[in-house]
Amino acid sequence: MNLTRTHRVGFVLALLLTGFSQTKMVEYVEDAYLMQASAPLVALADKIAQSVNFEGNYEIVSAKKAGLQINPANRFMGKGINPQTKNPFITINPEWFLNIPQEQQTFMLTRAFVAFQKGIVPFSVNVIFYMYVFLDFMFLFFIYWLLGRVLLVGRRWWVRLFAALGIVLVLEVVVFDKIELKLKSHFISLHDRKINEIVVQKTGNRDAAIKACECYDAVIKAELKDGETFWTPYATTFEDYVKALKKNN
Repeated sequence: MNLTRTHRVGFVLALLLTGFSQTKMVEYVEDAYLMQASAPLVALADKIAQSVNFEGNYEIVSAKKAGLQINPANRFMGKGINPQTKNPFITINPEWFLNIPQEQQTFMLTRAFVAFQKGIVPFSVNVIFYMYVFLDFMFLFFIYWLLGRVLLVGRRWWVRLFAALGIVLVLEVVVFDKIELKLKSHFISLHDRKINEIVVQKTGNRDAAIKACECYDAVIKAELKDGETFWTPYATTFEDYVKALKKNN
């Protein structure tokens, strides 16, 4: 195929523009709970996204009054995946976020984008889920077999099956669920600590990371003191991050 010089230049420019436009902030479609964040927050997020070479679309949003009530995380800063657009999104409450030092803002935003890159939930958590599904079936078949040899000898298969299902369900609630939750929490904590260290490497400011985590820990503890039970699972999360960051100092 023959290309004129103009076509060749245009082709090269198109490739360059494609390479530079891999990261894109997508405007959030306002709903009853969330709305598009302010221009300064969007500009700051875009700067951070570029600095960590984040690729793909993302959304920066702030919560309305109803959004602050329905999800306490919206009162400060949170992240997730938009179920409609499948884009990663960051929720920022400007009244809180803009009152913390800029270097702490940088850490928190960088942490969010690195989490999108590395995965909000580690692969190990999915492995644990499927492992427990497999173990459930193994226990079910074993208990079904054992009942047919000991307690329910000669009973119909469906009687033994229902009895086995009941035993497995009790074990799930009393034992397995608690162990699974502890394992998942452990691996999520390890994953988040690794992300924190990656962010420190990128920003070169461990002190800001420590202070940012202390700041978030303080608001969580204040919310818990006011009776906000949403934060109960996260009561020591950021406190543990602070200890790990100081330990690796």
